[in-house]
Amino acid sequence: MRNNLSYNLAQVDIENTGNVTSRSIVAQSDASPYWRSMVSNSLVWNDVNNPLAPTQGRVHRLTTDLAGLGGDVTFARLLVDNQFYHPLSDDEEWVVHLRGRFGAIDGLSKEVPIFERFYLGGGTSVRGFKPGGIGPRTILEDDSYGGIHFEQVNAELFFPLMGLSEKGLRGLTFVDVGYLGDANLPADVRESGSVRVATGVGLHWNSPFGPLRFSLSTPLLKEDFDKMRTFDFSMGTSL
Repeated sequence: MRNNLSYNLAQVDIENTGNVTSRSIVAQSDASPYWRSMVSNSLVWNDVNNPLAPTQGRVHRLTTDLAGLGGDVTFARLLVDNQFYHPLSDDEEWVVHLRGRFGAIDGLSKEVPIFERFYLGGGTSVRGFKPGGIGPRTILEDDSYGGIHFEQVNAELFFPLMGLSEKGLRGLTFVDVGYLGDANLPADVRESGSVRVATGVGLHWNSPFGPLRFSLSTPLLKEDFDKMRTFDFSMGTSL
């Protein structure tokens, strides 16, 4: 188990908002630059058997952020990330991987700025959608506005592919489920309040450059204003 306590001081400026921008983003842009003074704590418990290509074990991560010890931004944020790997065969070539993530942020009586909100979509969260392609969007510009809470579940099945397991290549099939929301959105931001679901297939290659992931996916549940993407590429052992 590891525990890490850190402090971060940053200046954030919102620029290049364009000629037509929602009033809420204009107001935040006019108020920038922001000074963010934040204390973070990360608690991690990890017992996977292989950090590059896990076949069994668990990873639990709890991250808390508190901003407002000075600066212009105040919020309390919680992020929980749990992952499970379980082999279905004695040779550990058939492996189930389950991941559940949850996040919530509270502005502590102030509006949460767009650069601190949660965003979903892409190869590391919900495949089949572009990064920031899920959830609240501004009506005029069709830009992602983010949310103050999200729930995400990923289920993957790894399987041997054409006898290439010794070269670090595995196939996978998956289902991703995600929700991103905010009950108090500005009038010029839209969101349906619905869950998004996508499924697909892919490859996981434990290459000499590190773990590489390639996936082809299609949304099963989506909204007309969501931004989709069929192909995703990412690096790392987890989503």
